[in-house]
Amino acid sequence: EFSPDAQLMLSSSDILHILTKQAIEQLNVTSAAIYLKHENGGLMSVVSLPSDTPVQELILDAKPRDQLEKGIAISPTNASDFSLYLPLIVNRASKHDFLGVLAFGTRRNGTGYSSSVIKSLQKFGADAGKVIYIARLRESTGQNILERLASIEKGLSSLKTDLA
Repeated sequence: EFSPDAQLMLSSSDILHILTKQAIEQLNVTSAAIYLKHENGGLMSVVSLPSDTPVQELILDAKPRDQLEKGIAISPTNASDFSLYLPLIVNRASKHDFLGVLAFGTRRNGTGYSSSVIKSLQKFGADAGKVIYIARLRESTGQNILERLASIEKGLSSLKTDLA
């Protein structure tokens, strides 16, 4: 669903909602949420399904946060509504860019995740991270272009006023 052609037609919000919905359906989990890294470093909820969950911050201890930032999926050890935290990353030559976390609710069948499933999910987290990063970059670039055009238009209109 995230082919290059589809990405051009989808906003980052659309992509996040599709990703969350598909996580619920494909992994048969009760819920899913996406927490993206905020400019202050915190992880803020941007999508949560089912949508009756309030938007909130995901607070993690230093060790689990460090593992996620390294691209390693983790199972929460404390009492949590989630069964797995999947890092959303962009692979770089020297290290990962950590974008956020896709949190999976408990599985409806009560099972956990095998090491092969976790490995596949980690690859998926890198693929999804790349798609999210590109969508956000495309949107910010588009916004910058619109702002520059508005500035040019304003400058031209003031120039016309000055000439008149």
